[in-house]
Amino acid sequence: MKDSSKVIKEMFVLRSIACLGIVLFNTLDTAITHFNLTESAGYSITPDILHTIQMLLLFSTPMFIFISEFIISKSYRDEVPPGFLKKRAKYILMPYLTMAVLFSLIDVNVDHAVPSFKLYLYELAKNILLADFFGYFLLVVFQFYLLHILFARWVSRRFSMRFVLICSIGANVVYLAIFNLIDLESLPFGNYYVISFLNKVPAIAWLAYFSIAFYSGRNYEVFVEKLGRHIKWIIALALLSAAAMLTLNQLGIIDRVYSKRFDVLFYTTGIIFTMVYYAKQLTQVPVVLVKVSQYSFGIFLLTRFFLYGVSLLAPAWYSLTNLLLFIVIAFLAAVFGSITVTHLLNKNRFGPLIAGRVGIGNQQQKPKKQSNKVSGQRMGKFD
Repeated sequence: MKDSSKVIKEMFVLRSIACLGIVLFNTLDTAITHFNLTESAGYSITPDILHTIQMLLLFSTPMFIFISEFIISKSYRDEVPPGFLKKRAKYILMPYLTMAVLFSLIDVNVDHAVPSFKLYLYELAKNILLADFFGYFLLVVFQFYLLHILFARWVSRRFSMRFVLICSIGANVVYLAIFNLIDLESLPFGNYYVISFLNKVPAIAWLAYFSIAFYSGRNYEVFVEKLGRHIKWIIALALLSAAAMLTLNQLGIIDRVYSKRFDVLFYTTGIIFTMVYYAKQLTQVPVVLVKVSQYSFGIFLLTRFFLYGVSLLAPAWYSLTNLLLFIVIAFLAAVFGSITVTHLLNKNRFGPLIAGRVGIGNQQQKPKKQSNKVSGQRMGKFD
């Protein structure tokens, strides 16, 4: 049964912040590469600062994935409607394929000194078959749809919420720890692309986020009430896990700056719960956050194309002023460029298959008054 209650305004806040966090993370990554900001280049302080900011932004992609299940769980608590998977496969798997085709063009130019059609096919095969590009998150989201059906029909009816959460979080931590703490590539069978695929694509790598989102959305009112009672402990979790995450990175125990770290799981959970609590206090979501939320899917998919374009055009000689200008211009170009292209693509029936659909607006805002002339006409609805 579908929950017909109003749109949850907190999700506009979370989705927009997650989206902007992803853009900023990738902007900083592009800046580091563009200006060759390594310690060996003599800029020891600047890259450390940028890496620290990136570490603190690692909640962004997991939060984006969390939201996808949270909304589904609240909307379809017990069962999904007919055609549920078919409709979502159309708007999830097709963009995965189109982005793989398009992004392979960038890969072949960045990774190979002399690009060729053969090398393009090689990059395309990696991207499609091994999800060796940012589009991997689409496969994760689609797996969440399958898991939702399984949990709603079977798991939630046979096991307690506490048992499922403990098992899910435990399995997720252990699974990621294997990749985080063991140098699998040094083993005889170690292969970077296969290991990378296993580290990020299988649902078990994100199972904790799914389970937390499933039960939070399913029991939303209880979830919000408990947030209010335990908010101090939740904030403490976010702060302590952030400190632990930065410490592990600084000590070189887990030196990769990416979201597939087991310590990021606790940090992200604390950030999500904290943001939900404070977003709940808002009387109205700022229009800019609603707009970013509406176009978040397209922004996520198109950001890297605009960052690549800015990187090609911008001068590469380093100064702090040039670095800051690059970050600001690249960030704004990625956000507004992606919104514009997504908007234009959605005017065509096939556009959503490339960059996804534009999301709904804030339905909780007061509707405009209708004149007597049209008051008897049937009102349209959000799709």
